[in-house]
Amino acid sequence: MKRALQFSLSGTDFAILAGVLAVFLASTSAPAAAKTFRDPYGSTGDAHASDECGAGKYFVGVVGATGAWIDQIAVLCAELKSDGTFGGAKSIASRGGTGGGLHPAVLCPRNQVVTSISVGINEDRQVASLELYCTGAVNVATTYLKFAGNGPRDRFGKQSCLFGEIGKGLNINYGRYVNGIGIICDKRIAPSPPVVSPQFCKDYGARMVGIVQDARNLNCPFLNEYGIWKRSRAELERFCLGYTITPEATAAEDIRQLQGQLDRCKQNLTNTPQPPPAQQFLGVVKDVDVFNKPGGDDADRKKDANGNGVTLFAGTQGVTLIEKRTPWFHLKWPGQDGWVYSGSGWVSLTLP
Repeated sequence: MKRALQFSLSGTDFAILAGVLAVFLASTSAPAAAKTFRDPYGSTGDAHASDECGAGKYFVGVVGATGAWIDQIAVLCAELKSDGTFGGAKSIASRGGTGGGLHPAVLCPRNQVVTSISVGINEDRQVASLELYCTGAVNVATTYLKFAGNGPRDRFGKQSCLFGEIGKGLNINYGRYVNGIGIICDKRIAPSPPVVSPQFCKDYGARMVGIVQDARNLNCPFLNEYGIWKRSRAELERFCLGYTITPEATAAEDIRQLQGQLDRCKQNLTNTPQPPPAQQFLGVVKDVDVFNKPGGDDADRKKDANGNGVTLFAGTQGVTLIEKRTPWFHLKWPGQDGWVYSGSGWVSLTLP
């Protein structure tokens, strides 16, 4: 009669066994994530190469030469940028022979990357075609690209990256022609977001506040609406430090848009005459050049009989306002008249 196996463990024995079991489980746990290398679909050829894009770069297309089949092929790689798009593509080594004619590069859109391929083989076991499937963000349609010769295809094989992987390159069998192709995949590693310097954000805040102050001096109507101009300099700096996608470009666009608001305000004020009440006397607190028209430059400077530029001196009495196009004022005083500037950076007049 068979005897049942019986055993018992003391507390010490159990602790030892538990330790051994823990070491065993750790040694047999799932290995760290590794790249996926698909075997080339097709035949062996005379040589093999695994053409893989470098660190931070991924598989976005191919270029090469074709005739009746694919004579030569090279992987195109592009760097993944912090905004989720890919930069300019560059080829790595060419594989195959010297026959065929140059085939234009086939390239995924800038927001997509190769995640699957379909390889077409002819009856002579050369690769006759390669189709690339480019995917990107959710709800973006897959882009299909074809790199092929003009000959027939006898059979096809499709290969795809695993979930969470994207194309990293190709396994290629080749000789005088391209004989087999397989895809190489890897986990997508997002680049670290760019770090914007505190000094850059201080300069950004100062520039934005300066534009807003100019707009306040002109009483620009857009200041009454809701916008970024409602924020303090400290708030603007904090927003800038939080920009993680193309921070310099984002800050520059903020400045461009706000400056555009100010420029339109100035243009509207210049083009809209503002007739003053009758006989307004103004005080002149700084010497100021006199021009023949508002917004004038040196060519528009008003000249006296000797050809010298006319200046309205501080303290001049009897100065009256004829017309106002803030920050330009058409004035009249004994023996003279002309346009002078009084605004941001040079306040030359006191208004009644």
